[in-house]
Amino acid sequence: MTYLTVTIGLVLLVAGGEGLVRGAVTLAQRLSVPPLVIGLTVVAFGTSSPELVVSLDAVISGAPEIAVGNVVGSNIANILLVLGLSAVIVPISCVEISKRHDVAIMFAVTLGFIALCWSGQLLIWQGAVMILLLCGYLAWSYYSGQNDDEGIEVISSGSDSILPWFYRWLNKIGLKRGFATHLLLSLGFIVAGIAGLVVGAHFLIEGSIEIAVAAGVSKATIGLSLIALGTSLPEL
Repeated sequence: MTYLTVTIGLVLLVAGGEGLVRGAVTLAQRLSVPPLVIGLTVVAFGTSSPELVVSLDAVISGAPEIAVGNVVGSNIANILLVLGLSAVIVPISCVEISKRHDVAIMFAVTLGFIALCWSGQLLIWQGAVMILLLCGYLAWSYYSGQNDDEGIEVISSGSDSILPWFYRWLNKIGLKRGFATHLLLSLGFIVAGIAGLVVGAHFLIEGSIEIAVAAGVSKATIGLSLIALGTSLPEL
């Protein structure tokens, strides 16, 4: 029953993250939000939403080790698994400016994270500093890449490609694809996605804690392995 709970949690997390991203991207496109902004916010935060919700649920449930393990393990999985498997399928070119700026920032953030955790505890003011740094990075990325048209193609899939049957059903009952229809569909995906994330995170944390206790391993180990791989599936 414990493994079934974990499986259900993972499935809900993946489905919830996917629904949230699809709905939010479609909504942003309908509202004429620039593709760069969509990529920096909706797509980036949407695919990271499973990690966020799981970590928050872990902290609330009294298992902060899972939260830290999830973050560290997910970063490892994003680089080694997500990029590695993608490169096996199709060679990936690294843009020169990305090598200079983004990789350097990622390296600096990683060192900063290690420094903050060196004392064995992340405090409130440290968390606030991390969030402020993130906001600063997003603002810098937006203003430095306003004239960059890259990334438009990676956000091409909207609700039209997700639920063609939905639109066929609309045609049958005599409704047309209007702005209101797209808006309602997008909002429906967002609400369903958030609900899936919350419920899935709860199931995953409960099941993972039981597995850790039964297997005699630490909660941090479960966070680094099982939970990290599961919450990295949307990026994959």
